Amino acid sequence: MSFLLNCSPYKEVEEKNTKEKITLLDAHTQEKFVNPLPIPQRISTQRGAHYKIPIKEGLFWLGLRNKNGDSLKTKMWGFEYNGSIHSPGPTFLTMKDHPINIKWSNQLTFKPHFLPVDYSLHTPKLKDSTSLPIVIHLHGGHTEAESDGYPESWYTQNYREVGPTFIKKDYSYDNSQEATTLWYHDHTVGMTRLNVYAGLYGFYLISDENEKKLLEEKIIPPESKTTEIIINDANFTEKGELYYPGRHGQPLNPYMTTEIKENWPDPTHFAAFFGTFIMANNMCWPKMEVEPAMYRFRLLNGSTSRTYILEFENQMPIYQIGSDGGFLNNPLKLKQLILVPAERADIIIDFSTHEGEKIILKNLGPDLHFRGFVDPKDPKNSTKLIYNKDENRRITDGFGGFAPIADPKSTGLVMRFDVTEQADSPDKTEKINFNSNTKLRPTLELLDPKQAVKTRKLVLFKLADDLGRTLAMLGTLKDGSLFFKDSITEVIEKNTIEIWEIYNTTISSHPVHLHQIQFQILDRQVFEVDLTFHDQKLLYTDRTFKGAILNFKKFVDKPILPQANEKGRKDTALVFSGQLIRLIVRFDLPGKYVWHCHILAHEDYDMMRPLMVVEKNDESP
Repeated sequence: MSFLLNCSPYKEVEEKNTKEKITLLDAHTQEKFVNPLPIPQRISTQRGAHYKIPIKEGLFWLGLRNKNGDSLKTKMWGFEYNGSIHSPGPTFLTMKDHPINIKWSNQLTFKPHFLPVDYSLHTPKLKDSTSLPIVIHLHGGHTEAESDGYPESWYTQNYREVGPTFIKKDYSYDNSQEATTLWYHDHTVGMTRLNVYAGLYGFYLISDENEKKLLEEKIIPPESKTTEIIINDANFTEKGELYYPGRHGQPLNPYMTTEIKENWPDPTHFAAFFGTFIMANNMCWPKMEVEPAMYRFRLLNGSTSRTYILEFENQMPIYQIGSDGGFLNNPLKLKQLILVPAERADIIIDFSTHEGEKIILKNLGPDLHFRGFVDPKDPKNSTKLIYNKDENRRITDGFGGFAPIADPKSTGLVMRFDVTEQADSPDKTEKINFNSNTKLRPTLELLDPKQAVKTRKLVLFKLADDLGRTLAMLGTLKDGSLFFKDSITEVIEKNTIEIWEIYNTTISSHPVHLHQIQFQILDRQVFEVDLTFHDQKLLYTDRTFKGAILNFKKFVDKPILPQANEKGRKDTALVFSGQLIRLIVRFDLPGKYVWHCHILAHEDYDMMRPLMVVEKNDESP
């Protein structure tokens, strides 16, 4: 039986890699809080300007050392700027309504991918056996369809090969959004988890007049005390090589319970990835020296699967001032900050009364999928929440028990802040007029559910392919489970308001991301359903697996309102097992986009679906 959808063009090299003996680097042997946090390069953009950003391979110092104490360099992909290659890539500083153009120039040299590609998935069909396809998506951006980084709009070096939906080389970003924290990353069909893990990501910040006034009025910290930080996890070999499991005969992820079966492709895809190393801006467990003053941090969860529950060791407060789509109305004082994959949080931390202290930022999330907080008195029947209500809830394992929190000596640590005894200069530490009652003044347009012209009923499925591997899928209440390449079911009239009800029938939680828009969360609600199974064709093959259709029974209990920091504009929201989430949306740009789970291993196989925005009275995709 042949399992390949696209035959691997790198068969000889991959067979060699499969036979190579690999030993993983032990996270517990690595020093923590020794190396400084890298600060991304910044590009202050000009209105109407064009930027060319080469994408290349490079060697990076991530803070790793071997057993002899020698430093180890790691091969990754990155973005060239100012004569060197960076990952994270340069941070773009833009202004609202000041459009720019970027050519993401693929200059990855012709050779096989250094991570294990499973060609049995829906991946680029290449003629050149040494091509490396990429395409960049501005996550959270209000972007025209032609520049959105559609998964099949990939291209290789010098555009020798392009995907079936490739349209243009120069991407246009109109920046028609309020001040917010966006990020860019690779979005190649079937390979996103690998290309992002390889280093293809960076920040993209939009400012506006409101943010300028907040800075001028000293309500939020100045740019000199603002830093963007991406947090992600990884594994490495003892040679310092970036490691992703999948090849037969090589180590599995330490947190994985799935074994590779003999009849699975080699390499094979897994439905999750959890690394044993935690990195901030691609430095393992760094430290950052700060003055006794207020600082602003733009945080991003860039991990493949891991959710972070961030808390300071001394339990100092975290003030959240913004989320995915921009400022909240007022700051929120938090003890813990939950960040699911692809989520951003704009926060303020006050170090002014902590002179001379060394403060560790911890991760209390589990080393598995985050499935919500439950009442410890009745974990099996308790309603799952995204927040720790009254601080007396525990994280569920999804099976009626409790999930162990991250390893306190590795994945439970993120970074350390070393507060100086005094400010570098008294003149440099300006008094910030920030407090919990501060008005942040976003002009959030609240959509009215009464004006919704349609309610879409969409479904998340966890199934198994004919080889027994996890197959995560999206679909509709009417049509059941659907692949990315099945006919478009979400045809949306431009500028109309819709409600999306997304039902999660799986045992895991899924961060769902919609392209083009920032939505609002209306509520969540527990439901009862059963599934009917049927034979369904697998991708393009003649093979079949058991697809599913959801049979709705009833809602249980009342709707659950979003927590306070979910009430702003969002582009990524968590859907819990056994619950639906209701989103209110309005798409105002025509063209073809996607929506998907942002657990990247799910997105690649095959939890992503297209959507089409059309002019009114035009129903053709």
